[in-house]
Amino acid sequence: MRGIVCILGLSVVLVGCDKAVEDKKISELTSEEAQTLCKSPQAIEQLTNNFKAGTSEFLTQHPFNYYPFSDRNVDSTKSITDSELRRKSRIDDSFLYSADTFNKGFGQTDVLKISNPTLSATGQDSLTCSAQADFSSDEIYGKAFSTPVSYTITKADKKIITEGKFALTDMKQSKVEPTAGQKAWRDKYEAELNAKDQALKNVADSEYQPISTKDLFYIYFAQTPRQFNDDELMGLFSNKWNNTSDSFAKEDIKKEELPQIKAKIAQYKDIKNIVIYSTTDGSYHDEDFLKLKTASGENAIKINDMGIFTLTDSSYDFAKKGYEYHNFLCNMNGGITVNERGVSLSVDKTVRGCTVLVPDDQAREISAKFADFKGKGKNVSTSAKYFIHIDSINGDRNTIEATLVKDDVQLIDPDTKAVILHTVIN
Repeated sequence: MRGIVCILGLSVVLVGCDKAVEDKKISELTSEEAQTLCKSPQAIEQLTNNFKAGTSEFLTQHPFNYYPFSDRNVDSTKSITDSELRRKSRIDDSFLYSADTFNKGFGQTDVLKISNPTLSATGQDSLTCSAQADFSSDEIYGKAFSTPVSYTITKADKKIITEGKFALTDMKQSKVEPTAGQKAWRDKYEAELNAKDQALKNVADSEYQPISTKDLFYIYFAQTPRQFNDDELMGLFSNKWNNTSDSFAKEDIKKEELPQIKAKIAQYKDIKNIVIYSTTDGSYHDEDFLKLKTASGENAIKINDMGIFTLTDSSYDFAKKGYEYHNFLCNMNGGITVNERGVSLSVDKTVRGCTVLVPDDQAREISAKFADFKGKGKNVSTSAKYFIHIDSINGDRNTIEATLVKDDVQLIDPDTKAVILHTVIN
């Protein structure tokens, strides 16, 4: 009986085909039979599996990092300098589309469509086919991916084998109208970000502890996903071990010191909320506030601020009821970086605002003081505590990645050393 080809979308069903077709070599196939193989469900399924494997492998090494809120309409001028506006709009918030995200959603929220499969050429032992591949994911907002794809088909033991390696990295990215699924995903993601930010803001001050640069080093080794062997730990933490060349003596030192080193590191495993501070103009108005001590009695980390003292050059904002805050992660200023023996604390995110709020009953008096300081060519003195949450440890870059939660700030009269305003920027 002659074979009848039924085409259902991309699915091709052979009804009543001669068994001889299954047994035929590629070179013996008719043009119609070859075209049928290009469109066959088996070929499309294998091509889809090839895409899944290739994309999973690629994303494992190179996760796709993008900004799902970047399309939000904000004032073009303010969006450059107004850090608080950018944070409220979340246009700087990114999402890491990983292999795990892709694999969990593939076939459901992450969909590959193969369309228009067509025979391109027939060889002695293989067929060359072409098709259009389109991919979209609910987790990649307002974007679609597409590419023409070429694949070959061979036969072995009456089974077809489809070879055509391609992955997300091979596809052209384009901006599209977000789908309902993408909109729902972004709303959910934003709600999760808001909840996380609020949780950070709700952490009590008592949960934060001052740390020294030495503590920073221990925090890294206590929380890094990177693995270090015993000799590496000895080399990093034992001067005695490093200054000894005798192999047997080194082993004796290791037996004595390594348990102590590991026990010390373990003490820092759960430290997630830390405090560091800054002062300007040598102001030491409040010893307890400024000279923060760690649990072991060491001095806490002190840094230079990004210009709080320039508040005297600012004008009172009647709409915001305060002054523009000139400090880390506000008004185009960068974040906080502290380095210790190759380990970096990198605070490049914040959940606090960029306005120094002033109580209504103090606003007039403080404005007059600032004007007086400015007229005398003086700046307000300052001290600040920075409340920081450790988000994660990047073992490859030896970096402690963190978020600035709030600033506890004192504005101090440069002449009398009296506190003009004690406030929290949150």
